Amino acid sequence: MARRDTKLESEGAEFLVLGQLLVRGVSCYKAYTNMRDYDLVANSPDLRRAVTIQVKSRWDSSARGFFLRSISTDFVVAVFLNMSASDESQGPKPVYYVLPRRILRKYWRRENTPKLYLPDIYRLERYRSAWHMIVEELRQR
Repeated sequence: MARRDTKLESEGAEFLVLGQLLVRGVSCYKAYTNMRDYDLVANSPDLRRAVTIQVKSRWDSSARGFFLRSISTDFVVAVFLNMSASDESQGPKPVYYVLPRRILRKYWRRENTPKLYLPDIYRLERYRSAWHMIVEELRQR
């Protein structure tokens, strides 16, 4: 079975996360050059602080995890696009998990294939749409 090309899905997920941050008043931009470890940079120009964000997307909410080569970014935002369960009239309702580096370090599996399995994360729901974590990180740095 041929592997599905997910380039457009990934780009769309990055713009979804970018939009979520912008509507919350967080200055953010997309790293248009091919940055290996991050996709977005959220910043606080007045405080001269920035955090890097890697976006991981999944087509379906039944996905359990994703590949993660390294933990050199401040946050990973996992976006479940829920395309397989979309209602034609409403469109898909993405689900976001905002995962800080300390959680990534704790649950990242490095054996054979470096992966992060979301069901392993204790109290995962507290990271659902937890955009405030990025805001707080910008204030603390």
